[in-house]
Amino acid sequence: MVQVNFKGASFSNLNGLVTHRDAGGLHVAFCASNNHAGSTTTTPNVSPPPTVAPTISTPSPTALFNVDGGPYATENIQEISSNKFTVQAIEESGRFFKVSVDQFPIQINAMENKRFRTTVRVLNTRSGTTNGVMMELMPYTDKVRGYYNPEEYTSAGDFAVGDELVLIDYEPLLLSGGECIRHEYGIADVDQDLGWNVHPSNIRIGMFGVIGHWYGDFEYTFYLESPVTSLWTDAVYADAVYNTGNGFLPLRARQNSPTIRDFDAPVSGLVKVRFENANIGTLNGLVTQRDAGGLHVAFCTNGSDGGTSGNTTPNAPSPTPPQTLSPTKSPVDASTYPIEEEVAITGDNVIVEKIEQDGKYFWVSAANFPVEINLFENPKQKLVIRGNNTSASGRGKNRGLKGMVFYYYPDTNSYRGNYNPFEYAKVNDFQVGDLIAMDDYSPFVEGSCDRKDYRIVAMENLDLPDKSVGWNIPLSSIRIGKEGVVGGNWKNMEYTVYLDDPVSTMWTDAVDTTIDIQVSTDGGLSYYSIPATGSDPTLRPLGLGISGCLKIKFLGANFSTLNNLVTAREAGGLHIAFC
Repeated sequence: MVQVNFKGASFSNLNGLVTHRDAGGLHVAFCASNNHAGSTTTTPNVSPPPTVAPTISTPSPTALFNVDGGPYATENIQEISSNKFTVQAIEESGRFFKVSVDQFPIQINAMENKRFRTTVRVLNTRSGTTNGVMMELMPYTDKVRGYYNPEEYTSAGDFAVGDELVLIDYEPLLLSGGECIRHEYGIADVDQDLGWNVHPSNIRIGMFGVIGHWYGDFEYTFYLESPVTSLWTDAVYADAVYNTGNGFLPLRARQNSPTIRDFDAPVSGLVKVRFENANIGTLNGLVTQRDAGGLHVAFCTNGSDGGTSGNTTPNAPSPTPPQTLSPTKSPVDASTYPIEEEVAITGDNVIVEKIEQDGKYFWVSAANFPVEINLFENPKQKLVIRGNNTSASGRGKNRGLKGMVFYYYPDTNSYRGNYNPFEYAKVNDFQVGDLIAMDDYSPFVEGSCDRKDYRIVAMENLDLPDKSVGWNIPLSSIRIGKEGVVGGNWKNMEYTVYLDDPVSTMWTDAVDTTIDIQVSTDGGLSYYSIPATGSDPTLRPLGLGISGCLKIKFLGANFSTLNNLVTAREAGGLHIAFC
């Protein structure tokens, strides 16, 4: 075995083979002598290089460490010379802004950052607004494009040419005068999956940011070659604790510098850091359900402003988050299961704007699509809805109310749709101007279902205990705005949800009368069926004032009864809501 260590290989000396923006790197090959086969002669008059005694050593964790079985190297620290920049151009009446790459203070690191994005908290000095901003590198234009996170909630006038924007969390990291002299670190382990399954390295400055799966607490193990005294993080309203082997201790923010959290004493080697209650409510726009994002960290010794090592303000509380952003808390144990804000529904029909492949597929802009997509734990950026192309009746192409698959394309902010599955799409299924009725969603538009948030507690495959939902997609896919779910191997399934507020009705697009939906309000001791009793087959009365834990059995929900909400080829499934 031959071990080859590459020391000092970085973007600064690889001469363009790698950059923070477009990635890349070095390559290797192994060769035998180029002498002719069978020859015993050597090339004359060529002196061999001086003999160097080989050095074989076990690589230290700084050179080689492990996350999920793969090696990841430390990354060179990028210098930050300013925390201010000026808007150079705007789009869509100020919903978006642009600035040249060389004027944006943070280098967006494209390594394992598939969307070339980073999230930062920004103060607009003109409007006085402070919020999370999604910054996206546009590599072919040498520009960086920004908008308030999420994109769907941006407004005209958010930004204007000449606006001075301040990266409020980055002042301590400034090359001159900052109170944090940064040190490189390695990522040795992460204790659970991260939200949106992003790579663990996205916790670094200039990358996408990270959040715990389902907004839960999460823990990193870092490796620090040299002692550090502080942790920097833009998660200023979240709690953090650390452990060097003797139990967890709090990481409290400095009284006048909320991004800097001092260790009780200098730390090095393996250090665990756990982030608690880092979620949509506390991260102030660094993360949203729709455009994702998350927090970042760095490690420091004290800079030129005279900051002291150790926790000099042990009784200083962490800053209080803005009241309008405080997360919802439940007084019961179910609060450990997160609530997802219900997506917006603005209508129950859509007009085809463009077609593809002679009408097999159609396109609609996101601004004109009535159901908002939920991108949290939705890696395919996909939702499935039953639609009825009422305009196709005159040309003999109407299929009735059938499942349609919609994929969201963020680069064009639009949806592409087709009958489920795409293999069965036919020429002239759709034409520009066709009206597609989404009748299952009428109760939300007409006001007969005022949706209430709910928590997903558990899911059980009733026939195959070792199976989960079909295709092992996230359990949250049962929510409106996502792909939908069905039991693994088409088997019966049971969801357990928690309702903070009393409800009286469950909505579902699993409307076939052969599907038996049964619920239990006593933890599974007894169940009762909830058929649709009125004129709308999507609404199933539960009884008055149902709250707390609710178990829901879906019996007989499969590809033959779900009316193309799910197929063996393009997946999908049923959805639920509570009113």
